[in-house]
Amino acid sequence: MLEEIRFYHLQRQSLEAAFPKLLEKVMGRGLRCFVRVPDQDVLDRLDRALWAYDPVSFLPHGTAASPHAALQPVYLAAGDEAIADPPNDPDVLILINGGALPDDPHPYKLCLYMFDGHDDTIVQSARADWLHFKAKAENQSYWQQKEQGGWEQKA
Repeated sequence: MLEEIRFYHLQRQSLEAAFPKLLEKVMGRGLRCFVRVPDQDVLDRLDRALWAYDPVSFLPHGTAASPHAALQPVYLAAGDEAIADPPNDPDVLILINGGALPDDPHPYKLCLYMFDGHDDTIVQSARADWLHFKAKAENQSYWQQKEQGGWEQKA
């Protein structure tokens, strides 16, 4: 069983602006991540965002198309690619705009679920996943973007 699932409701910033900052915090704790996005378009956008979001910083990451991607602390994958057997030995599963947890969420300790609050279909899917995922983790929390940026946990 997962230790925790955190839902992050994007309302103020785009995914490309918010994701690198959240990823910095995760990596700052020395954790490795497997990031599952719904399709190749989102994967390409996040890949570009991680390269360009801060001119003085770099977030090492890879995809199936990258050489030595499995050695990277962050592995981006589209669809269900490798979710049951991630190539980079991750601690954290990050689901972008929905997606199922693997039947056996091991080896993940933490799941971060980021979703676009401006897309009603994605919001409805996140609400359904909130209810479905309750039985899959010891703890579950919901976070909203604050007016000034950053995140605030809601009860």
